[in-house]
Amino acid sequence: MHAGKLHTLLLSVQDEHLTLGVDEKIKKTILALTNISAQPADPSLHAIFKGSLDELRETLQGAPSNSFYPSERAILDEIGATPFIGDGLAKELLSVIESNNMTPASAASQLTEFTSRLTKYISHVKNVCKAFQTFHLETATLSPGKAEILISQAVPQDTVVQFAQFLKDIGQWQRALTTYNEVFSEDAEPVSIHRISSSDWQFYLAASPVVLRGVRYCLEQLNGILLELLKAKQLIGQLRNSKFSEQIIQATQKEYDVKSDTEIGKLAEAIVDESFKGDEGRKNELKTAMTIALGITAKKLASGDKLELKIEPLPAPEEKGEDENDVLYRQRLDQANEMKTLSEEFARTTHQLASNAEKISELSELKLLDVSVEDKEKK
Repeated sequence: MHAGKLHTLLLSVQDEHLTLGVDEKIKKTILALTNISAQPADPSLHAIFKGSLDELRETLQGAPSNSFYPSERAILDEIGATPFIGDGLAKELLSVIESNNMTPASAASQLTEFTSRLTKYISHVKNVCKAFQTFHLETATLSPGKAEILISQAVPQDTVVQFAQFLKDIGQWQRALTTYNEVFSEDAEPVSIHRISSSDWQFYLAASPVVLRGVRYCLEQLNGILLELLKAKQLIGQLRNSKFSEQIIQATQKEYDVKSDTEIGKLAEAIVDESFKGDEGRKNELKTAMTIALGITAKKLASGDKLELKIEPLPAPEEKGEDENDVLYRQRLDQANEMKTLSEEFARTTHQLASNAEKISELSELKLLDVSVEDKEKK
């Protein structure tokens, strides 16, 4: 994992625990259970317990860590943080209470024991953060208004990757992103490497927000095409199981092959027609390039590569500046709101891709996605 990313996440875990007042809310719940065990017939104590539990649950349901990106959640899982934050912590606490719902004293005792483990873990987090700061280890954060795309390559752990294959894989992504960059923005800076996590083959690439908005649209459309292809695979499997002839199976596969190719081609044309503002000659060239870029992206997603889009919103202005008129203030406010909306859209698309990743990976060996770049170029 990337050390700066780990540092950033540990600081988030530490801040979340403190800001949400988790310790105090758990203590209130334990105290309520202890009081019930002493006076089980007192209905007011049961009401107090319900109130404290509802408050704790609502607090944890609203924890910032619940909306962390999939790659961030993977790091938290790896370092054992998941049971001590957000929804994971709520699940642990409710499990203890539900398994001891007839014995409040036992529930209070087990919650106290769990709280000790939670306190110990958070203490470790604080110590690691202090050590990172002592060694001046950077955090991996985006500046307001900046955007990035994360590419996680599907490389199994302990796999030896040949350098030539590595360059080929990265070259394919570079080719696709170069096309996206040109189509969605006339003056955008080239996509550049922001950070690299070599232990798990992750590349954080800095890109224009305008370009990533276009990439987001491409990913959403490709996600739909891939899910349709998954239905095709399932249909072909059903035909085989029903002992249909190989001739019918091959004809069905070819039909979906042509359909998927056509859908990607239509999508490429529509995107270039809508987004590219250059001359007609270059527009026609980019339609071919966009078809190739979408084909590469689809194949990479089906092969297990993962993408995440992220933007750090601009802070909303609280009041006008001393020398600022209403028009400039409104422009700043609109820009901040637009960035916030874009951030939410990026997160939604990223989580959608992650939720469908396992399904889409079933297409990795399906010939329907064997798009030939050379054939596309000849056309």
